[in-house]
Amino acid sequence: MIDRSRSEYSIMNILTGFGGYFLNTLLGYICRIVFVQCLNADYLGINGLLTNILSMLSLAELGIGGAIGYALYKPIAEENIEKKKRLENDDLNLRLENILHIKEEMTKIGIYDQLLKIQVKNEYILSLDNLNLTINLGNATNLKDKTYYIKSIMERENGKAGTINVNGNLNEGFVPYFTENQWF
Repeated sequence: MIDRSRSEYSIMNILTGFGGYFLNTLLGYICRIVFVQCLNADYLGINGLLTNILSMLSLAELGIGGAIGYALYKPIAEENIEKKKRLENDDLNLRLENILHIKEEMTKIGIYDQLLKIQVKNEYILSLDNLNLTINLGNATNLKDKTYYIKSIMERENGKAGTINVNGNLNEGFVPYFTENQWF
């Protein structure tokens, strides 16, 4: 691989973009000529309509793809790919173990069958299918204690739609609570 600067790669990228745009425009004219000579004018109108719809959809992207590409280019330029992985293997294994532990604890209190999904971002958030209930676990520490609070809050609130929050540190005095959905 030839060692080039970011500016050289940027210029190559611009030229490639212009070439692709020119080729796309040329093929558009050729396509119209083929439509007019071989097919009915109605098909050309439908083709134009669908092309305009796709153009509007690509405009709605608003450059998000380019911004993501720019953000992802820096680790590659610095040859720091391994360090910048989104999830390291250890982190992925830990999250999988936590999900299995959550499954085990939710089975013990009888709500695992009602789980619709488990969101894993910075916190673990459980959505229950028929109860219109969300459980914000936070991290997976003190899971047995959190499960006890979940069960007691579910019994106390009995069928109300809302969120059970057990996402604080129970060892530091956090008290789990229920927030009922507000319907306006």
